[in-house]
Order: sequence, then C-alpha cells, then structure tokens
Amino acid sequence: MKESCIIFGGGGFIGSHIAEDLLANGIRVTVFDKQNASKKNVAHILDKIDFIEGDFNNEVDISKALKGKTYAVHLVSSTVPATSNQNTFYDVESNLISSLHLFEKCVEYKISRLIFISSGGTVYGNPVKLPITEKHPTEPTSSYGIIKLTIEKYLYL
Repeated sequence: MKESCIIFGGGGFIGSHIAEDLLANGIRVTVFDKQNASKKNVAHILDKIDFIEGDFNNEVDISKALKGKTYAVHLVSSTVPATSNQNTFYDVESNLISSLHLFEKCVEYKISRLIFISSGGTVYGNPVKLPITEKHPTEPTSSYGIIKLTIEKYLYL
C-alpha cells in the first residue's frame, strides 16, 4: 500500500509546500482545511491531491480524514499571536483541545508519524541571547504562544 499523508491546515503557504515535497517523494497527499478555505496555494496541485473541507474541532471529521493515512502534519491554528489574548477560552478550545483530540485519533488509527509545526517566535518570547536555540528559555508573550508550547509539551507524553 502506498504511503499517504494528511496535512491539517494544508491549504496555506507552508502546507502547500509540504504537499509539493511529499508528492515529489511519491507519497499520496490529502489536504484538510476549513470550509470555504482558499485553494489558491494548492491550485497547481489540486489534480494530484485529495482536498477535504472539514472542521478541525469536529472529531468525526478528523476521524474520517485520518482513516488509511500513514502520516499526519498539523498546521492548524484558529488564532494569531496579535489577537489571541482577546479570547483565551476560544484559543484553548479551538487549538489545544482540538489538537489533543487529533493526537488521540492518531494513536487510535496507528498513524506512524505526526509532525506538529509550532512557532519559535511566539514560544520563546523576547530573546535572552542570540541566536535562539531550542535550549533557550520559553517565555511566551501571548495565548497563541502558550498554546503552541503546551501542545509541544503534550507531544512528549
């Protein structure tokens, strides 16, 4: 059976480039993005991928999308750093809780590898020293950064 990968939030700039690379390496690609998401970044490869419109907060949508996949890439965020502090409950529910549901489903469906794209600029906060390495202290300055860091920590469990 051919290897396959689903890219959650894959319709954006980063996701489209990951999709291109996976296709070039012979991996079947499915992009999962929100309803009515722009497809402009993947327009040139739409005939080579499967595109699913769904709700990342809906466990049924996530389960259906994961079936038969070998790998998963998690790029989804429903907030941005500049405004994430305005509604921290929404940030937790739509990003952290949804990510934990995804991780549980990845275990259930025996996904062999999950790649989570975090955000160094928001996880580390203001630099204590340069260059910033992964050993740099983490001091997020927004709910967005706190959620990204928390998701990273959950992946170590």
